[in-house]
Amino acid sequence: MKKRRYQSLVGLALVASLVNPTPWLGQSSLFESTKVLAAEEETPPEDEILPDANQLKAIIDFTKLNDELEGLIDSNPEEAGYLVEDEQAKVDRWKAYLAQTADGKAQAARWDALVARLNGGGSTPTPTPNPDPVVTTRTETIAITTIYTADANLEANKQVEIFAGVAGVKTYTTTNGVEDAGVVTVAMQPRQVTVGTKSTVVTESIPAPKDIEELDTKLEAGARVLKKGAVPGTKTTTTSYTLNTATGVAVANAPVETIVEGTAAIYLVGTKTTNVPVVTTEEVVETQVVAFETIREDDPNLEVGKEVVETEGVNGERTIVYTVTKTDGVETARTVKSDSITTPATAKVIKVGTKPVHVPVVTTEEVVETQVVPFETIREDDPNLEVGKEVVETEGANGERTIVYTVTKTDGVETARTVKSDSITTPATAKVIKVGTKPVRVPVVTTEEVVETQVVPFETIREDDPNLEVGKEVVETEGANGERTIVYTVTKTDGVETARTVKSDSITTPATAKVIKVGTKPVRVPVVTTEEVVETQVVPFETIREDDPNLEVGKEVVETEGANGERTIVYTVTKTDGVETARTVKSDSITTPATAKVIKVGTKPVPVPVVTTEEVVETQVVAFETIREDDPNLEVGKEVVETEGVNGERTIVYTVTKTDGVETARTVKSDSITTPATAKVIKVGTKTASVTDSKEELKASNEKNTQATNETVGDTASQKEVTGKKILPKTGDVVATTFWTSLIGWVTLGLATILRRNKKS
Repeated sequence: MKKRRYQSLVGLALVASLVNPTPWLGQSSLFESTKVLAAEEETPPEDEILPDANQLKAIIDFTKLNDELEGLIDSNPEEAGYLVEDEQAKVDRWKAYLAQTADGKAQAARWDALVARLNGGGSTPTPTPNPDPVVTTRTETIAITTIYTADANLEANKQVEIFAGVAGVKTYTTTNGVEDAGVVTVAMQPRQVTVGTKSTVVTESIPAPKDIEELDTKLEAGARVLKKGAVPGTKTTTTSYTLNTATGVAVANAPVETIVEGTAAIYLVGTKTTNVPVVTTEEVVETQVVAFETIREDDPNLEVGKEVVETEGVNGERTIVYTVTKTDGVETARTVKSDSITTPATAKVIKVGTKPVHVPVVTTEEVVETQVVPFETIREDDPNLEVGKEVVETEGANGERTIVYTVTKTDGVETARTVKSDSITTPATAKVIKVGTKPVRVPVVTTEEVVETQVVPFETIREDDPNLEVGKEVVETEGANGERTIVYTVTKTDGVETARTVKSDSITTPATAKVIKVGTKPVRVPVVTTEEVVETQVVPFETIREDDPNLEVGKEVVETEGANGERTIVYTVTKTDGVETARTVKSDSITTPATAKVIKVGTKPVPVPVVTTEEVVETQVVAFETIREDDPNLEVGKEVVETEGVNGERTIVYTVTKTDGVETARTVKSDSITTPATAKVIKVGTKTASVTDSKEELKASNEKNTQATNETVGDTASQKEVTGKKILPKTGDVVATTFWTSLIGWVTLGLATILRRNKKS
């Protein structure tokens, strides 16, 4: 029975050591020293090895077993004998497993000495001093990462470094050959770069629509008068950018096009007939050559006396459209309708040398160049292969041709090249293709009809509307596409289409034209005004990081706080009928320069901190609960404290870690209720009293009970004051007193009721 109980205790101890090894490790002599040995002490004797992680755990378990055996020898020798009997086989395995480690040998010798002492053959063994653990450290640099931030006001993909970043340091500690996971001793500070994502905007001009002619009965026939000039349209392409924060590249998004349609010119065409001669008008187009300009530019990289044509001049073309009026077929007037440069001339640019002439340095060298000799393709008939089939019998392989040039250079620039030798170093291998000549079977030819439908796009008709203002358009009828049905006769040979002819082609659903009403009603002249608008913008300050050898590594101190500056932009704003239509920059200046933020970055090496741990015990009050219970023997409206409540006590044990004497961590080691709270029980009366005198007697009885309770509590309080310690009240005494006084009260009440009944009888 004792043996089983001991085995259970040992099992629980082993589980506890695995769940929370800290208190067990604290008892081991293996980890009492953190001294780093000198280089000559790091190598164990030739017959010993440094323990690995599994051997270290076995040594810890062996040490705990020796500690337990030594304690049982002094307190319970019989139980110690059971322990030796149960664990001897495990100890023998440990001895063999740890035979080449110094700590394993020491624990084996300690076990043998303790067993001898238990059997009466020795005294308390002197522990073999354990060697100090071998501790080494190494550092690893944490590479700087980069954080990219988009700046919508900066040109696309232009990068500005805000902060260069600081590499981090991770320190690894190796104890007896076992390396830990490492601790970051210097935090890495990422490099910060802003990348421009400013959108690009390109505006192109779109020609105005075709001229519109309106018949005018008041204007003589043949006359054509401009009613409203043409306005070209615009096409604006805006390309935005999205920053890839991983690569720092601003990727262009799909461009967005905004098209503003132009307005066609409107001409009034006369239809009035007169008895005058026949007057006609026609347009005559004339083209003229626009001679190019010659520009001569100095070139400091070109020698004096030399000239090089950088850009050849190209004549442009000018197109003049005349409106020619003829009376009875004879030209009587000619006016210029349009005069434009249809093809701009390209200026001829000549570079004129201004560089002083120097004596050139002429050198020669041999340059070897290899060229591919393409292989030839040979096609051979094959009577065993069907007609129409081809098989590659031999794959072609390109050859190689080697050319040796004699290259002449003047001032390092090649000026001449002659062939010294030219030979085929690797002949090409011809590609041989077998072409089938064997007759094939007669193909199966079939025909079928295939029906295909196509969309017939609708037409757009633009009609003048005198009731709609000029420049406005209203869709009167939405266009609807029609449908066209085409029937094909498809010929197939061996199931493969070889021909297709149209059998029928008809419009099955006519398209509905889209009708747009175009306003011709004159509009009032807009009111155009200009004003100046002042806008201020923040100029962000720059951050400068300076090394400070007097400040510890990892610390930063702001020496000068940054202050944003101010930029003032004055715009000239044009408004049409009170609505802004244009804005140009009149002036742009820095009114308040920004003040740079200066940060001192510590470069002074920091000392290795001293880390210690200790246990701190904290007690907390556990408030008692109040329970209210109905009492059918107590009159309604009355309450009696049956049991006084007593606060309990909660004890929390913290493991506090201190670095250089300053607390840096706190973990809960244990949290338990050391003194449970006693609930306060109050009896609440639910009995309805019938006799007034009995109420008075019960009241007197309760007053006695309360007085007795107060005296008991007062005695307890006095006892607390005298001793000056936290002493719990004697709740048992209070309960007993309350019980007996309540019983006496009920007996008295019963006797009084009996006497009252006897008097009545």
